[in-house]
Amino acid sequence: MDRKKGLVGPTGAPIFTEPKMAVIKTPRGVQLPPQAVEAVAQMSGCSVINLPMDCEIVMGELAVKELKSVHHAIHAILEVPDAVFDKEEMTVLYAALKFLCDHTQPGDGSKEVALIKKVKTLTE
Repeated sequence: MDRKKGLVGPTGAPIFTEPKMAVIKTPRGVQLPPQAVEAVAQMSGCSVINLPMDCEIVMGELAVKELKSVHHAIHAILEVPDAVFDKEEMTVLYAALKFLCDHTQPGDGSKEVALIKKVKTLTE
C-alpha cells in the first residue's frame, strides 16, 4: 500500500495529490458501452478517457503522462507546433505582444487583440 494514500490533513480529509483521471485503452474498432465507462468513473472517482489502442487501464499520474504523450504524438503527426510555456515565459510573451499591439494599434476585434487577451489570462 502506498503510504501517501493514508495521510490526512488537519480537517481529516485525505492528502492525496494524484490526479483523479483514468485512461482506458481498447483495441481499435472495439466500442466500450457507455455504461462500462460510467461504472469505471463511479467506482474510481476519476474522469475516464477511452483511447483506441492496446487494452489496459491507467490511472493517476500515469494517466496524465499517457494523455500528454498522446497529445504530443498528435501534434507530431499533424506537424503542428507543440509549445508549452511556463508562467515566466508567458509573462515575457505577454509583454512582447503588448509592446507590438501598443505600436501597431490593431482594432478591438482583431486577432492580435484576441490573442493578447488570452495570453494575459494565462499570466494572471
